[in-house]
Amino acid sequence: SWQNPVCIDSVPSQTPYTNMCRNPAIAIQQGTTDNVNLDLSAVVLFEGASGGNIDNMDIVSAVNRQAYSASSWNLFAVTATSANETEPACCYNSYTNNFLLTYFDSTNARLPYESQDLNISSPLSWSELSLQYNDENASLASPHPRIEVSPLLQQAAFVWVNENPANGNGIALFDAEFSGLATGIPSQANLENQIGLPYPVPANESIRIPVTVSESLRITEEVYDILGNLVNDPTVINLAPGTQSIVIAVNDLPGGVYFAHLSGPGLNRSLRFVIQH
Repeated sequence: SWQNPVCIDSVPSQTPYTNMCRNPAIAIQQGTTDNVNLDLSAVVLFEGASGGNIDNMDIVSAVNRQAYSASSWNLFAVTATSANETEPACCYNSYTNNFLLTYFDSTNARLPYESQDLNISSPLSWSELSLQYNDENASLASPHPRIEVSPLLQQAAFVWVNENPANGNGIALFDAEFSGLATGIPSQANLENQIGLPYPVPANESIRIPVTVSESLRITEEVYDILGNLVNDPTVINLAPGTQSIVIAVNDLPGGVYFAHLSGPGLNRSLRFVIQH
């Protein structure tokens, strides 16, 4: 059965947020590692009106080292600046046992990235991992960022909406932490350049990637292992208009999971494939 609700916005804190909060996000600890209370930690994030001013929202976190308890909640502002900060998102990384947080700093048009240990350390504060992981040239109005952990790469992945008029509206962007690989989900204007899935599955001697381009294109092909290490010499490929296949030799690579990365004007994709000898 459901427990009685806890009004997190009224938990005592230096700044009251009762009736002045919105857009909640929640994450709970998972895995086999307990916190110092031999329990599970939970984090709830929301936008809180600083001093009642809805034009200066702070990202506020309510944290509890006993997730299933109605008590023991602590409330503190992740951000307490003059910037207007909205759209929080969070998740739990069971590989590194910490909470990951992102949000939209609309004053500076950037997406920060922060973390918090599973024990929710005291003093209550988040560690800044990156002040801005998004494209510095992006024009952000309402990016609705999301953060999740890839079970394949065991690292954080970010998705947000880039509304840069120069590149077309409604472009969703993706960045995988530390991998150096970024994949754009193209706008309608760029759909004429298409990349198919690598085959055969699994591969042994080589893989083929079908590609269709609308005009002559010069791209770079790279192969990365599951840890994000470059495992081949980058190759420049000249594509003619039409449909063709890119062939990549993989007979010298040990069996495992890899990513073929293709980059060039209007073309930027990372494709997973498996080698089995």
